Amino acid sequence: MALYWVDEMAIYAMVWMCFISTSMILKKRQSVAVTILSEYLGKTNRQRLEKFSDVMVLVFALLMLVLCFKWYDPINVIAANFDLQSFQANTFNFIYAEKTNTLELKKFWIWLVIPIFSLSLTVHALNNLIHGLEPTNDESGDRV
Repeated sequence: MALYWVDEMAIYAMVWMCFISTSMILKKRQSVAVTILSEYLGKTNRQRLEKFSDVMVLVFALLMLVLCFKWYDPINVIAANFDLQSFQANTFNFIYAEKTNTLELKKFWIWLVIPIFSLSLTVHALNNLIHGLEPTNDESGDRV
């Protein structure tokens, strides 16, 4: 006889670990990449491509933060004095009402990984962009 709540919990734990590890992998620049173009570029153009990539990751992270802010809508939750029934009636946003199948947890707790991921990705992308502006050694391309 299967324990369904264990299976559901394992799925949510895997999703959380994927989001958290993705942010860390991008911070350390260890993500999977297709490097066929960058291998044929010179050092200067390779650095430009890296900066462009950092900017694109930052733009993606900021867009995710904006979308998460609209999704969770904390301003209207506060305006409704944390009365979720009133909030849902006024905004037709039912994010705080839906429960998981077997654990009976509110799903917004599970989905909270997305704003956390977006915030950490923003910080890591900014860090990579700032450190990408530092001068490099001429021979190896390593950061000074």
